[in-house]
Amino acid sequence: HGVWKLDDPWVLAEKDPMIAPSNAIWGYNTNNGSFAQFCIAAEHQVMAKADHLTWEQAEETVSALIQQCRRSRERQRNPYASLSVDHAHR
Repeated sequence: HGVWKLDDPWVLAEKDPMIAPSNAIWGYNTNNGSFAQFCIAAEHQVMAKADHLTWEQAEETVSALIQQCRRSRERQRNPYASLSVDHAHR
């Protein structure tokens, strides 16, 4: 379940709100939790589980995609963030 600011320029430009700078994942970036037996989600926030995957495999796939989107967004904001500088050899 993702949430984002409706006035986010990324969202207003009709780009994918799940990778908008204001995006937050429910229970991951927020303190709302996500271990409820029942919860309400908008249709665009629900994905069908592929029949050939177990629930655990499906969760791992979605988690990996979310992490990849997060890393990609961070690289867009700061393309040099993953580079290390060895100041000892300058």
